[in-house]
Parts: sequence; structure tokens; C-alpha cells
Amino acid sequence: MLDPDVNISTWHDSGPKYDVYFVPHTEDHGWATIFIVNSHGIFGETIKGQHNLLTQGLYGAGESPITFSYDFETWRFTRKNPDAERYIKMLLNSIHITGAEVRDQLTDRLAAKFSHDYLCGYFETTSSDSFGTWFLDYSPALGKLYEEFSSPVSAGRAKALLRGQIASPGRAQGKVRIVLPDQLESIKLNSDEVLVCHMTTPDYLPLMKQAAAIVTDLGGILSHAAIVARELGKPCITATGVATQSLGDGQLVEVDADLGEVRAA
Repeated sequence: MLDPDVNISTWHDSGPKYDVYFVPHTEDHGWATIFIVNSHGIFGETIKGQHNLLTQGLYGAGESPITFSYDFETWRFTRKNPDAERYIKMLLNSIHITGAEVRDQLTDRLAAKFSHDYLCGYFETTSSDSFGTWFLDYSPALGKLYEEFSSPVSAGRAKALLRGQIASPGRAQGKVRIVLPDQLESIKLNSDEVLVCHMTTPDYLPLMKQAAAIVTDLGGILSHAAIVARELGKPCITATGVATQSLGDGQLVEVDADLGEVRAA
């Protein structure tokens, strides 16, 4: 919970000792967020509701996340929502460490890095009116994986078959292979095929490794598909909304994950 008086870590002669908090479950859902802080800025997504709406892409039609970015000068949001904007700025202020002594302590204890006095890394948070805001995850390792991430907003051109969220950069050409959850055990992909699905889960990992690129209906810039695709070095576009409906098996496409679009090859 965001409380400057709460000590979440103490240091002893034998090494660090961490307090354990159990995050309370509640039906009173506020904003959930996932974001990255690196030398280029702050990039993330937020949605009103449970955190798995972001990590798994389980949001429905009309409930897509708001993508945001801050280059340490200008804030950008994919759509206007004053409540979301206020919350995100408040949230990011909590990891804006202006005191040199505190930065030195975090650097010493956690090998923390900072950019414009913001703590760098990968973060997940959840909130409610009842329990306030909780940081569920702080990962310098995932932050390092995204240290060059700088453009979360698609910039697609005309004549694209569909557009989505840039999740893992790169370009690839291949034949569409639509894979639904009940087909996972019976399908293998060739290296020239593009995996197209509603969203990925750990069960999709073997197919993600085999595919030339990945395109999903749901998800976001830091959902399961995005993180795994970056680890694999595969182009990935998420949040297209209609990929499994508008593309056909065997259709030859170019996945341009630098621009966030799928084109006819």
C-alpha cells in the first residue's frame, strides 16, 4: 500500500530481511496498471478492474486498456480519462525518488537504477477504495529486458489489414495459423507460420517458440504475449480485437511490429 511510513524491507548483518504482505481480495476494484520505467521514459497501461485484465488480456469489447507514456517532459494517453490520468500521475510520483540519500540506499540494497529520479524497472500495481494501492511486482530483470522500449503507441499506415498494439518489435512474413485453446495439444507450427490467437497463456509457449510472429486479439504492451515474445525475439502485435476473425488460415501476411500492423504480403 502506498504509505511512506510502512517499512517494506529491513537490513540486518546477515543480509536483507523482507516483510511479507498478503494482498487483500476485494470486489471494490480500482485501477490496475503495468508499466516500465527506463532511460527513454515511462510506458504502460491501465484499466479499471482486476489486474489479470492486463496480464492476461481478459478484458471484453469496449473495455480496452488506456496506454500511457511519459518522456519526462510530456504525458500521452491513448484516450481521455481524467480519473486515469490523475491516478497514473499519483502512482508514478510514488517512485519518483528525489532524495539522494534514499536513492543511495536503494542502489546499495537493491542495485536499483534511476532515470530522471524515477526508479527503473518493471512494475505491476492494483488498487481499491478499501485498501488503497499495492505494488504487486517490481522487477529490475524484466525492466532490463525492456530497457530500450520507447514507443508503445502504434503508428500504422494505410492499407493495413488490421492494427494493434506494438508488443515486441520486428518484422516477419508468413502464413496465418489460427490456434484456439482446444487445439493446443494437436497443432505444431512451421517456422514460416504466424501464430494468431485470442490471447496467449503459458500453454501457448511451444507454439510461440515455433512461430515466425505472434498476433493476438487481446492483451497489451506488457501482457503475457508481449513479455514472452520479447524474450524469444519474435515480432508480436497484441490488442488487434479481430485478428482471429478477420484473418484466414493459410493467408500470407507481413507482421510489422515496428508499426503495429498486419499487411497482405
